[in-house]
Amino acid sequence: MSEGLHYEVRPLRIDGAIIEPGAFPTEMSQKARFASDVTHAVVDLINLPKGERPLRTVVDPTNGEFIKKANDAGHVEYAKAMTAFGLDRLLA
Repeated sequence: MSEGLHYEVRPLRIDGAIIEPGAFPTEMSQKARFASDVTHAVVDLINLPKGERPLRTVVDPTNGEFIKKANDAGHVEYAKAMTAFGLDRLLA
């Protein structure tokens, strides 16, 4: 839903952003500092100039690279679908 909203409000010059913090910290990953990393990611997004905020920000010290690659592949397919439906103007 957030991704769809991102593209719908983009022409109105409204940024939509998704923070992907990764796995929820459990006893298994007690040493990870997820909360502070997510806070920093939110502050960094807020401080970016309007229109330059990325759709997705991955904050995951263990699986981040995997998630980024999956996001990139998903973005390509999403762009193909939007183009097929004549909505490619929303991608710009």
